[in-house]
This record gives sequence, structure tokens and C-alpha cells, in this order.
Amino acid sequence: MVIDRDMMRPYLENEFNPRMRNISATEKPWLPAEKLIQEMKECLYFKYGSASDEDFKYDKNTGGTMVYYKVTCMRVKDSYYIGLSTYDNNFVLHDIEHVDVVQSGWSFLGVGKSKTKIERWFEKRYVTLNDLKQLLDFIMRDFAERIRMEYRQYLQAANIPVPE
Repeated sequence: MVIDRDMMRPYLENEFNPRMRNISATEKPWLPAEKLIQEMKECLYFKYGSASDEDFKYDKNTGGTMVYYKVTCMRVKDSYYIGLSTYDNNFVLHDIEHVDVVQSGWSFLGVGKSKTKIERWFEKRYVTLNDLKQLLDFIMRDFAERIRMEYRQYLQAANIPVPE
């Protein structure tokens, strides 16, 4: 979005901050509203700023949610160019399957009988660091492409040269 330099502070106080708090309280409880509000306030004091963060919540019975956000703000002449993107991804890890092969039997004077029994059971999984890394890599690739396209449109609209 593009906001006139003189309108940035009123926009933040009257529109952006209440909207972020409302969305966080009602629609998207995973949205880090206060962090986003703070990052936007910092845009007022710098010519360029960018911040990103991720967070996740996981319960082994119901799955989890990984959240990522990125805020970028650039002041060009008398306008602020702001990009704000959030991404949430719900995930469930498959249970760990255990398999035991139990062999039993008897033999007496060369005569016998044997039996093989396969026992399977499943155990809930906890999140490992490798799981988090794979999830974050997936999210970052998808998220980065969407942000790149969005920012390119803003910069082109402002007649700012964009490298291919």
C-alpha cells in the first residue's frame, strides 16, 4: 500500500492499529498484532525498514500451526510504501508406526509347529527440529514468491525501477 507521508501517523493510530487488534482478537488469533503494530510505528523514523518473524504452536493430538509474517516499509519522496504479509500453515504429523514380529513354536523329536505373528501399534509424534526446519523451508519458499510479486506491483506503480 502507498500512504502519503503526512497521513502515515493518523493512518496507524486510527485505522491500522485497531484493525490489527480486532483481527487478532476475532478472526486470526495466531496473528501477532502487537508485533506488527510496533514494526509499523518504526517505519515513521527510518527511510527503510524490514522485519520478519515466525512462531508455532503444536499439540501432538490435534496438530499445529506455524505462523510467519514480514513487514517492509520504504519512504520514497513524500510517500511510504508498505508491504505487510502474514502466512499461517496448519499441519499434522503422521503417527509413528511400530511393528513387532513375534515368532513362536515348538518342536519335539523332529515334529513341530511354528507361528509368526505381526503386531502393529501407533504412537503420537512430537515435533522435532528437523520437522520445524522442513516446515519453515516450505513456508519461506511459498511466502517469498507471493511477497516478491506483491512488492513488485507496488514499486512498478510508483515508477520505481524493478530489477528482473
